[in-house]
Amino acid sequence: MANVALIDVLILNRNLKQVTDNLVATLKSDPRVDFVGVIDAGSRQEEISNFTVVRDDSIEVEQHGLRLNRGFNLGVSWWQSQERTSNYLLLLPNDTEIINFELDSLVSGLAKISQLAAALPLMRNSPYTQILPKERVGIVWSVNEGPIILTKTFVEHQFRCGVSVFDNQNFRGYLSFTDLAVKIYANNFCIVASDLISFKENETYLQSQYQLIGTEPVEENSRLLLNEGKVWLAKKYGLHEGRSLELIARLLFEEFFRANPKHISFRIR
Repeated sequence: MANVALIDVLILNRNLKQVTDNLVATLKSDPRVDFVGVIDAGSRQEEISNFTVVRDDSIEVEQHGLRLNRGFNLGVSWWQSQERTSNYLLLLPNDTEIINFELDSLVSGLAKISQLAAALPLMRNSPYTQILPKERVGIVWSVNEGPIILTKTFVEHQFRCGVSVFDNQNFRGYLSFTDLAVKIYANNFCIVASDLISFKENETYLQSQYQLIGTEPVEENSRLLLNEGKVWLAKKYGLHEGRSLELIARLLFEEFFRANPKHISFRIR
C-alpha cells in the first residue's frame, strides 16, 4: 500500500497561521495523504492560513471562535459537500504535533473492523498503548477530545439522519467525545484507538498565546468548560453528573459486543 493516497486531513486554525501552515506542510509531504486543508475559526485577516478551504467569519465567531465541536462540524460539512473519494477524514487541532504516522498499517487494521465510525490517534504515553491488541488498534468507549479520524460511512449516516457529527450546542466540548461515543454505539457503530498514529498537544500556545488565539487563560477556560458543560449535560440528557453519561457509553459499548461478537478480540476493557 506504499505511496497510495489513503486519507484526507482538515486542520482547525484560529489565529495561528504559521503553526497551522507548518503542520500542513508536514502532512502534504506524505504521499499517502490525499488532501490537506484548513478550517478557519474566525481568525484575523493576517492569521488566516494559506491553505484555508472553509471559513466562518461571522461576528460571533470572530469574537468567540468555533472551538472543537463547531469547528470540526464546519470541516466535515465542507468535506461531505466536496464528495471526496477518501474513506477517512482526519481532523486535527492546530496545536497537534505528530509523533508517529504509520498510516498504511493503521488503514490495514481498520479494514478488519466493520461498523467503524471513528479512530482515535493516541496521545504519546497514553495508558491504552500498553493494552492494545497485536494489530495496534482496539475498540474503546472512553476517549479524550483531540485528533479524530471519521469514516465516510459514519459521516454519511449522520447526514442522512439530518444531524451533525458533533454537538454544536456543547460549545467548549465538555465530554464531547463521550457524547459522540453514545451516538456511535447507539447506532451499532464503534470507535477504535491506535498508536499507529500518535501525537502530543503543544500546550504552550494556550498557556502563552491565549490572547492571540482569542480564548481565556487556561484556568478560566477550565472553569467555564465545567460550568457551561454541566448546563449542556442537564439540558440534553437530564443528567447532573458526567459519570452518568460515561456509564451510558459503557453500557452501549458492552451491547455492541453482544451484537457483534466477531470483534471481541479487538475489545479494550
